[in-house]
Amino acid sequence: MLMQTFRIMHRTPLVLATALLTSVSAFAQTEINDEAGLKAIAKDLNGHYVLTQNITLSDDEWTPIGTSDRPFTGTLDGGGHTIKGLTVGNGANDNKAFFGFTKDATVTNIGFTSAVVKGHNQAAIVVAQAKSSTLSNIYVSGVVTGRDHVGTIAGDARDNTTITNCVSTAAALSTEHQGGGIAGWTNNSTFSYNIAYGAVTAPSNGAGGITGMVDDKGKTEYISNLSAAPYIKGGNDRTHGINGWCNNSSNTGSNNLSWANTVYYVGGNKKEATEITEPSNGSGLHGTVTSTDDLKKVATYTGIGFSTDTWQLTDGQWPRLKQFATMYDAFTSISALPNIITPGQTVTVTATTALNRPISITSSQSSIISVSGNTLKAEKSGTCDITITSTGDDLAQGASRTFTITVEAVNHTISTPEDLDKLRYDMTGDYVLANDIDMTGRSFVPFGIVNNTSVSKFTGTFDGQGHTIKGLKYDVSDKGEVGLFSQTDNATIKNLIIEGAHFNGNANVGGIVGKMYRTTITDCAVLDSYIEGRDHVGAIAGEISQTKVGDSYEGGTITNCFSDARIKTREFQAGGMLGTIHCGTVEKNLFTGTVEGREGDNANGMVSLIDKEDAPSLIQYNVVAAAHIYGKIGRVVSNNRFDKKGKATKNFVSANTWVGTKAENATMAKYTDPNNYNGADIPVNELRTQQFYTNTLGWDFNNHWTFLPGAEGKMYPVLKIMEGKTLPNTFWHTPTTTTLTYASGEEKVSIEGMHSSYGLCIIPTLTQNSDIAIIDGNNIKAKENAYTLVGEGEVTASLNIDPAIASHFSGTTQAEITFNIVKSKDIQLITTADEFVSKLTTNAEGHYVLSNDIDLKGTDLSALGKSNAYTFKGSINGQGHVVSNASLTQKEGQENIGIIAKTEGAVLRNIAFVDYCVNTNDQGNHVGLIGSAKNTIFNNVYARGSVHGNDHVALLAGDGNGCTLTNCMVDGSVKARSQVGGFFGCTLADGATFNHCLASGNLRTTHRGWEGGFIGLVDQLSTISIQQCASAMKCWSYEVTDSERNTQPFIGGNGAGGANGILFFNNNIVSSEAISDAPDKAWPNRNLTVAGGNVTDADTYNTSEAQDLYVAKEWDLGTTWTLHTDAAHPVLTAFASVAAHKEVTLDAESDNAQNITNANNVITDVSLIRTLDANIWNTFCVPFAFKVENSALAGAKVKEFDKIDGTTMYMKDATYILPGRPYLVKPTAEIKNPTFSAVAIYDETATKVGNDTYALTGIYSPKTISEDNIYGVKANGAIAKGKKDTTIKGLRAYFIINGNGSAAKINFGDDETTGIENIVTPTAISNQKVYNLNGQYVGNDLKAMPKGIYIVNGKKVIK
Repeated sequence: MLMQTFRIMHRTPLVLATALLTSVSAFAQTEINDEAGLKAIAKDLNGHYVLTQNITLSDDEWTPIGTSDRPFTGTLDGGGHTIKGLTVGNGANDNKAFFGFTKDATVTNIGFTSAVVKGHNQAAIVVAQAKSSTLSNIYVSGVVTGRDHVGTIAGDARDNTTITNCVSTAAALSTEHQGGGIAGWTNNSTFSYNIAYGAVTAPSNGAGGITGMVDDKGKTEYISNLSAAPYIKGGNDRTHGINGWCNNSSNTGSNNLSWANTVYYVGGNKKEATEITEPSNGSGLHGTVTSTDDLKKVATYTGIGFSTDTWQLTDGQWPRLKQFATMYDAFTSISALPNIITPGQTVTVTATTALNRPISITSSQSSIISVSGNTLKAEKSGTCDITITSTGDDLAQGASRTFTITVEAVNHTISTPEDLDKLRYDMTGDYVLANDIDMTGRSFVPFGIVNNTSVSKFTGTFDGQGHTIKGLKYDVSDKGEVGLFSQTDNATIKNLIIEGAHFNGNANVGGIVGKMYRTTITDCAVLDSYIEGRDHVGAIAGEISQTKVGDSYEGGTITNCFSDARIKTREFQAGGMLGTIHCGTVEKNLFTGTVEGREGDNANGMVSLIDKEDAPSLIQYNVVAAAHIYGKIGRVVSNNRFDKKGKATKNFVSANTWVGTKAENATMAKYTDPNNYNGADIPVNELRTQQFYTNTLGWDFNNHWTFLPGAEGKMYPVLKIMEGKTLPNTFWHTPTTTTLTYASGEEKVSIEGMHSSYGLCIIPTLTQNSDIAIIDGNNIKAKENAYTLVGEGEVTASLNIDPAIASHFSGTTQAEITFNIVKSKDIQLITTADEFVSKLTTNAEGHYVLSNDIDLKGTDLSALGKSNAYTFKGSINGQGHVVSNASLTQKEGQENIGIIAKTEGAVLRNIAFVDYCVNTNDQGNHVGLIGSAKNTIFNNVYARGSVHGNDHVALLAGDGNGCTLTNCMVDGSVKARSQVGGFFGCTLADGATFNHCLASGNLRTTHRGWEGGFIGLVDQLSTISIQQCASAMKCWSYEVTDSERNTQPFIGGNGAGGANGILFFNNNIVSSEAISDAPDKAWPNRNLTVAGGNVTDADTYNTSEAQDLYVAKEWDLGTTWTLHTDAAHPVLTAFASVAAHKEVTLDAESDNAQNITNANNVITDVSLIRTLDANIWNTFCVPFAFKVENSALAGAKVKEFDKIDGTTMYMKDATYILPGRPYLVKPTAEIKNPTFSAVAIYDETATKVGNDTYALTGIYSPKTISEDNIYGVKANGAIAKGKKDTTIKGLRAYFIINGNGSAAKINFGDDETTGIENIVTPTAISNQKVYNLNGQYVGNDLKAMPKGIYIVNGKKVIK
């Protein structure tokens, strides 16, 4: 009864269909009988067309008819005819089918056979997107592939489209989403009386025998459809016989059938048809599972409404449309067969069909190629046909393809282009390249690609023997696995040069291999080549893939390779040498080309991406010297997955490599960690030295790498196989400056950012108007005379590689630049102290020139120096003038305190700051002449002053960050609690560069930390370069007791914990006058450098050696620097007249308090008015520090207090004299009025050492004895009690003894112990009457008497 009702209800649509066909025929129809007529439909999209015969299309790719803006809206009546051989798309584009778009259209009575459609989204044979259209009485065979919305009749059936009485033996194979045997996707549509026999796949999403998915809040009806696919593969809960699934939509159905023999793969799991159930929520439709026998019964179909007028129904056979009773199977895949194979070679053939039928293979001449199962074997030379056939049955005829294959021997010693091309026919052989091969202008297909498909892997060896393959070109943008070799497995490729290649493909594109498995590539170069792909692109290989072997994974190795290729990705991953890596090793490679991607694409200098996490990927000991990297940057490798299985070790990047998301925002970024995905900066000059590669990276210059003859220091190394060849060179980033506007004097046209393939030294030569410009290293600047611009005009310069090595190169070896020098109109003169403050305050970005010396004594500098908000960003050209007597006192604890608080991007040149004083006591942080200096240029700057602060304190700047100093000198005194330096207290992330700079003076740390003549502490990861510099700095930390002491003439500490700085420290010298009182754990004894640095010991010299050593270190003595006779170090010539220190005299018989106060914390030359007698113990105390052996006390015994044991005071040898400390000195000869140079006086109370019972204390000025516990020292070292109202001269010391003075003794540490005598020390007590042994009065000063015995105060005294 139910079946009868069904039949009655569904006769109406059949009547309507008949009526519709009648009405269609009433329109005037255009008859079509050939391919041209079919193509002409596109000219009238509203026309009505009828086929008058079967049409076979040409091999040309079909252009779909209709677009989204102009869909087909007419009718096409096939008249029962077929269109054979439709070929559409290449897999890269959407909307591929015979019709691209239809709307309100009708397509009926037509067949499409042997169709091949390759789309991306919306792919089918008949219509890619059908909207409110009617598709009926249609048969299709063939294969449709795509990514999403893949069907055979329609890709999308949307908005009330009706598909009825259609049959498909075609396969709908989606690689990811939504695949259906009739339509891939639908919303509000109706499917009735359709049969789908072909396979369906959509492994990640909806797969159904009729449709893959109902979407868009739609409701679709399914009536009397049959799914008889051999298999359906889809996602979990989204795989069913009729409709895969519903997304916020619904499906209804009645009398739908699904074949019991269909195999389902649900989320990768195999299931039988009966194991598939329809979801209770109606999201998916499976149909009634029906056996083969029942599906071959007429009653099964007539019982659910199939019309015998339309369908051929016979018991024991599958149903088919009457108009298209002959149906066809089609190949969905055939493994590509080579055109040529070699004798003995075997080839395994695999093939699948839409109906999943068994395959048979036959050979036309089995004596040439024999067949066993699915394996072909080449028996002897010759040519024969191989035919692959699928088994036909009562449903469809089998598919058949015939291939002609030639068996031919391959020469494994390759000497010609023809030999090279035949390699593809034996992908297992061991090859050697006997000659250079030029493939320019020849057709080339990567080895392993057949019929535009990568089908086989090279598994042999290829030894280039140092030869070159030149001019390879393959440009097929939709083809993956592109390179010399498409894919390799267990292969070795070595000693090969690829030159001038042009490869463009889809994914996995490399100069040598597209995708490599378990392969080693070593000693190979890819030169002057362009490598582009959509994804996974690199100069050597596109991808290292992994292979699972047992429980572990194996990848591949790229080692000792070189490339200057230009690498580009259109979408995702590009690396200098390698696109992506699953696991394996990339080591000891050098990349000097370019890498480009979109802003969001991973573009990296060595490897783009670590793409798997199953096994380690080691990226180590590589150098990236790329001209530029544009994209989402990791300079060595992407940080994606880097922390999972990636490990980077000692990878370095040229400091001159431009990086950015695009060219417009590229910079020379700064990084310092060689074990990070960004690698560490390395100066270009270091990359031109073998020492860097061997010592830091362990490169082998005996077997793999070399420098061309005479080229070390002038270029990067090359592979040994490149030696003796003419190497193609490319220049990148030639300067494009058209105008040089002179303002600060540091403006330049720089060739530092210019790159060449081999890191060649580029030499600029002025060829026009050389009188107004100068060459300054890698820069061209405006020429000055007496610190002013010489002239304006057009300048031309040629840029050449060093002529000594030019013969090694071809290509671009010369460039030329032209620019105009003009003087800025914004330069302002400063003539007074008031202008200095007001102009700098008003415009912190101005360019200023001093017209005369400026005395800032008494000038309020708080607007410049106290405000943390003030930053000077302009320039000051002192023109050789002096700024003097600047003073700033800041007692509150603040940061960035100086005569100028902060500078950024500023320039200070040709200027001296002398006798300045910045005093924050122990409160201020980041204190100096400048509080903090960032990216500031100092050129020919002299700074002499006094600075007192808390932390990060220096003569020049408390913090230095990215500053460059050339021909600069500091000379002064710094006192601070921690992190003290001559130039910088600390350097930060952008490091510092010093060249021909000198530090002199005194530094004093009172609490903790690091102290260095140039830098106190390298405080952040950075690069520090100190080249051809000198230090005579005296570094003191004697007050630090509860913390580690670290002092050193150049750098106190490289990092507070581990090393922070990559240090380049070469050709430096240190004066023997320099002092470091705690060098043991300071730099370089600890944290020498982060890997990649280059540190050589500074040469120590005596004053007598100064002239020769400074000349040898290439100091410009005479013009820039002046070295006076007997001077320990030079001074800047421009400021020699103000370089002399203040002179201070301290008199033992006068009150010295005011002189000491006036000179507090100031570097001075001190003269003492006192005498130290020979061969007796003299007490000694001064308010400054010095090293005994470098002073007027050299050769004398000098003792300092050590300890007290009972009644004995123990003394010990003293290396240093420290401020305020008391000492005992016994010279071998009289020392009269000694002088001490470059010392810092401190206005501090002299120190008392000892305890309450026994103590020794110093005095600077004379002291009259008023106490009973004052004792002096006799000539023989004995302690003698002083008498009240007598005076002890200044610059001396005395003992304080409370208790039994007669028991006190002094132990001098040399088996010399003395006791107490009740006499007064003759060298310490004055103003006492002196008598001879005859009782005659001879004077008041025993010191003035000749040697002998005298009576003083009633006691005998020996002199």
